Amino acid sequence: NYDRFKEASDDMRRKLQSGEVTPIQADYDFITAAYDENLRYGDYEVGRLMQKLKDMKLYDRTIVIITADHGEAFWEHGFQGHNSQLYEESVQIPMIIKFTSKTDLHAKQVKTPVRTIDLYPSLVDLLELSNKDMDVDGTSFVPYLIAEKSEQLPIFCQTLAQQAYSYTEGNFKYIFQRLTGQEELYDLKNDPQEKNNLITTHPIEAAYLRTRLVGWRTDSTPLGAVATVGASGSSPD
Repeated sequence: NYDRFKEASDDMRRKLQSGEVTPIQADYDFITAAYDENLRYGDYEVGRLMQKLKDMKLYDRTIVIITADHGEAFWEHGFQGHNSQLYEESVQIPMIIKFTSKTDLHAKQVKTPVRTIDLYPSLVDLLELSNKDMDVDGTSFVPYLIAEKSEQLPIFCQTLAQQAYSYTEGNFKYIFQRLTGQEELYDLKNDPQEKNNLITTHPIEAAYLRTRLVGWRTDSTPLGAVATVGASGSSPD
């Protein structure tokens, strides 16, 4: 019987987040349910695609990759939506790969985070294409799948309007708000929900990550979202 903001529009979320409208629990529940319904529809369409590949006898020789360009925040840090924050709920994304039946990469999972920019060089390796003179920022994550490599690559992210940047290395993540100069530092191992800002208590870690971020902003390009890789193989029905 919800009747406050049935369309769950951007204008509705703006009013709730700005305080123009005082939210009630039913508002939060409705927006969350609307997003879940969107995911359900996406899942249904992926299922249709998979079935079509099987009907066309292409499923066992097709690589299918399911990923995203960003996560979604649901007020974990006072915001609902995406492209405006760099907390884990906004930058963590799935990456699920269905390989062909010729591989033995069945049900493998890589827990070490990789990046969306790593997808292209990974496909070059998987498809056995030439990487001669290939100049890309990403690194193939195939070694993580076949050799259980665990070395974590540095992770740079930025918001769509470039008002915030982050750099993650090891357990620590540094966030810089360009418009306000605000700095944040989190220990993702012990504080995965990013609730305890360590910027004043861990000056050495903050200084190192800050320097790395400044260096990247000087000579690099946006690196996108972060994913952990799940792999599945295919077999004849």
